[in-house]
Amino acid sequence: MMVMGLADTLATLRRKRGFTQVALAVAAGVDTATISRVECGKHVPHQRTLKKLESALGVREMKLVRIAQAELDCAREVAS
Repeated sequence: MMVMGLADTLATLRRKRGFTQVALAVAAGVDTATISRVECGKHVPHQRTLKKLESALGVREMKLVRIAQAELDCAREVAS
């Protein structure tokens, strides 16, 4: 079983719904660079941004938020 991180999940959801990065950014009201940085694994956005993305993608609330939180928790464990 493959566990997808935030970057892969966002990119997969975006493609499945037929969005380009630019179109998703416009629909969610965020900067295109934000989408790119998240999909490249270089950025974990604030919860409010994740909620905007969830809304634009039509996914259940908190899906992206939970994935992002799990990644942050894991990074903290590794760092300590």
